[in-house]
Amino acid sequence: MRTDVEDVMAYCQGVKSIDEVLDTLLEPVHHYKSESERRTVYEVWLIIVKAAEETPFQEQEPIVCLCETLKQRKVPIDEESKRDWRLNDDELDDDSQPPPFLGAIIREELDIVSDHSDAYINLCAFSAYLTICSTANLGDYCLHALWMIREAFEDHESIADLVLHQSITKIRAARVWLQIAGSRLNKACLENEEFFGKMGTIGKGAQSELDESIKGFTIGRWQFWHSRIEGLYQTSRLDDEMRQECKLALQAMNESGR
Repeated sequence: MRTDVEDVMAYCQGVKSIDEVLDTLLEPVHHYKSESERRTVYEVWLIIVKAAEETPFQEQEPIVCLCETLKQRKVPIDEESKRDWRLNDDELDDDSQPPPFLGAIIREELDIVSDHSDAYINLCAFSAYLTICSTANLGDYCLHALWMIREAFEDHESIADLVLHQSITKIRAARVWLQIAGSRLNKACLENEEFFGKMGTIGKGAQSELDESIKGFTIGRWQFWHSRIEGLYQTSRLDDEMRQECKLALQAMNESGR
């Protein structure tokens, strides 16, 4: 798999063409001598996600293009994967549906990589770029954004707690989402987009200011995030790196909320 990840990164650097990389990735899907040599479509998407982990988020546009092109190729999925993932042919033939496996793989990889690493930030950015892709449905990962922003700004009781205990990576992950997909997240708040069960509930640090029945995005929640980030930015005990992250997050929110 390592060689295939490097091939994807070579494409991102302009060394290989998109067709060369996809042909290499898909060859073991279509032609193999034994089951041990066979590559599933799940494994193809996993290779691409792992390449995104290693690609700085400012340089991920080629990987998004690769995802678009792969989706357009409509690679057949093996029957075993269809059973395991409960996929039916009608869903797979529907171009309006996102690629199967992609969202699950991203979530799994976020759980695997350290949440204090560059890979974590790169995966967050990748999810955001996929979400705002306008030429193909590569999935909507706004719930991922909600989790990131909740962890960054809602899970601590006060600004003082944030200063003492919050990691720069959590703040940066939220900032990256707001910079890349802030308009999409603001739209979700304006339209009160909700999620099933407890997936979109508020963090304990927001319970004194927000309705605990909230199950997703709301304007009140957007305003709470802005207030939290602004309060964090203005505190004198903040280091320069964290302050810069807050400044960028505020700029993104202000531009997205116009």
